[in-house]
Amino acid sequence: VYVQQEPESSLARQVLQADLPCRRALFTWENLDKPTDPLTVAGYTLVVCGNDAAQARMDRAGAKRTIVLPQVGVDTAHFQSRPGVERTIPVAYIGRPAPEKGIPQLLAAWPAAKILDWVDYRELPWRYSQVQVVVCFSQDLPRIWKEQAMPYVACEAMASGCAVIVSDAGSIPFWHRTFPGSDDPSPALVASQGSVGILSQAIQALVDKPDLRQALADTGRPWVEQHLASPVIARRLTNAFDH
Repeated sequence: VYVQQEPESSLARQVLQADLPCRRALFTWENLDKPTDPLTVAGYTLVVCGNDAAQARMDRAGAKRTIVLPQVGVDTAHFQSRPGVERTIPVAYIGRPAPEKGIPQLLAAWPAAKILDWVDYRELPWRYSQVQVVVCFSQDLPRIWKEQAMPYVACEAMASGCAVIVSDAGSIPFWHRTFPGSDDPSPALVASQGSVGILSQAIQALVDKPDLRQALADTGRPWVEQHLASPVIARRLTNAFDH
């Protein structure tokens, strides 16, 4: 049984109480230092952690075994540049208008940026295919929120042929370098979450330099395919279950 809810959830406790003839695994994204029930954590054979901070938290709580993997991979067969669609939008944000997504900072850095509403999953590749540069300028909110991984929007956009800019919020720097010790960082540009000026400079560089923008776009999809594609994550997860 693989529970994709936080250790504090009632489901995580109920699965331990149920008389099930199987091993139990738990997933957690939580990278804020919050209290957790060590009995619940220790009751799971495996805890899958969405980032390094979550892993450190689960290790402190007494987890038997932990690994670091994203919750799901990216469907690169679905997310790819669509032929016949022109990239007529220079700079855009795609996603929900939540405070932690840094939309005011993006508009301060680049007033002409388009804030595009979320669309149905099936339509997203066509939306990404209209954009040259996708910006995911996430912001940490003290004691409330830290970005838990490289935003899926950023990964989907890279797989779809966009150049991408992310911030250094939360666990983005961890996923930017893929795994500890990796020498293959993502081709996304990283701008400090506290600096609208640095973000403006990064956008300006990609707008002014089509060759640089295209180089990032060309390397983004192979990086996602190698590190975060659904088959890659599925293999790593099933291997962890087997041990």
